[in-house]
Amino acid sequence: METAAARPTFAWVLENGGNVIAAHWLVHLPEGRVMDFSARLPVWLGAVTGADARAVAPVIHMRPAYRPRGARKYMLKGIEPGIARCYGIRPEDQGTVDGKRTGVSQSLCPSTKRRLREEGRHSVGRGK
Repeated sequence: METAAARPTFAWVLENGGNVIAAHWLVHLPEGRVMDFSARLPVWLGAVTGADARAVAPVIHMRPAYRPRGARKYMLKGIEPGIARCYGIRPEDQGTVDGKRTGVSQSLCPSTKRRLREEGRHSVGRGK
C-alpha cells in the first residue's frame, strides 16, 4: 500500500503571456529526490511537448517553495476578481488558455480531504 508521504502531491496552473504558455507547478518532493527529479524533468517535459530535452532544460526554473501559501496566491492570480478578494489575492489577467487552466493531484482533491477529516487526519482551519 502506498503511504501518504509517497503519494504525488502537486498543484499546477497555466497562464498565457501572449507568445508563450507558462506552467507553474508546485510539487512536494520527498527528501533526497530533488536532484533525481531535476535530472528527469527535462526529459519528461520534452516527451509531453515533443521538444528535445536539451531545448526544454534552459526554460525550467526550479526553486524551493519556502512560503507555499504565497506560492498558492501567486499561482491563483488569474482568478476572477470578485473571488480573488475573498482569498486576499491581487488578480491579474493571465490570458486565455484552451482547456484546463489549473489542477491538483488526487492527494489534494476535496474527496481526499473529506476522507482524511472523517478519519481525524486532516484539521479544519485556514486553507480549508
